[in-house]
Amino acid sequence: MTFYSQITKHTKEPFAIQIIGMKNYFNTSPPNITAAFREMDTLSFHRFLDFFVCCFGVQKCDVPALNDAMIHLDRSKPEAVAYPAAECGLAKRSNAALLSVIYLAAFANVHASTYWPLCYILFDERLKTAILEEIAPAFSDDIMDFAYLTEHCPLLDSAFRETLRLHMTSNTVRYIGAPTTIQDKVLEPGNQLVIPLRHLGHTDEIWGLGHENFDPARFMRKKSLASHTAYHPFGGGAWLCPGKGYAAKQVLVYVAYMFHVYEINLAVVDDKPPAFPRNVHENLAFGVSVPKTGMDPRIQLRLKGTART
Repeated sequence: MTFYSQITKHTKEPFAIQIIGMKNYFNTSPPNITAAFREMDTLSFHRFLDFFVCCFGVQKCDVPALNDAMIHLDRSKPEAVAYPAAECGLAKRSNAALLSVIYLAAFANVHASTYWPLCYILFDERLKTAILEEIAPAFSDDIMDFAYLTEHCPLLDSAFRETLRLHMTSNTVRYIGAPTTIQDKVLEPGNQLVIPLRHLGHTDEIWGLGHENFDPARFMRKKSLASHTAYHPFGGGAWLCPGKGYAAKQVLVYVAYMFHVYEINLAVVDDKPPAFPRNVHENLAFGVSVPKTGMDPRIQLRLKGTART
């Protein structure tokens, strides 16, 4: 089954993009993987920060479910990602922990980083029209040109980068190796420095006035912003997030597919126009923020060429 047809099959399932990625990358998808992911996504930071357990009474969690799900991956097939680790003699539990890291790097933030571009495009008809025109050449006779979508759609790419700038909530950690002075503070060696990445994307000097607003063409007008030190949406590694390329391609392809194949419109409920979801900055996360509970907009979804809604 091709990636293209898998999107069709799983589009209506919760965390569909994780299921699709699991099947393509790991050659299988454990039945409980999405529930395990929800637990990890909500509670994983609690195990690292005892401060929140003590001061705010949050639930402490060791997040075993994701590792448990990975134990059930088939390690006997040579094409499976689990196979090389099994060949090295790793025990099931150790192998599961290793594969969990790969899973998190590739899939941990794609559900949220897919959600926001879909919302911004849906709430802006001019942007939606422009995106549809831009991605059209990537589809021919039901064959999707992945390279075109990821390399020749500058507006789609810029809009995606802009959503990451606005909604990244992760932190990065740096080890202090030498005395470092920042303004009137001296950072002593041997300590660790936690840097909130969201603030880097909201400075007038770099992003200009109005940086709090979504500008889909921002990274088209000034391409150097994508490599600026203040733009750090992927924070999973010391210098480069190991899942960056794969995760970005998942999002671009999924968003393009949804708008090409489906007629998607915002639904009016009780004669009230839909409100754009509020960004929840106060919720801690390792990557992209999630919308406030209850603010998901209702949509009308129809397969193009049919009357079904």
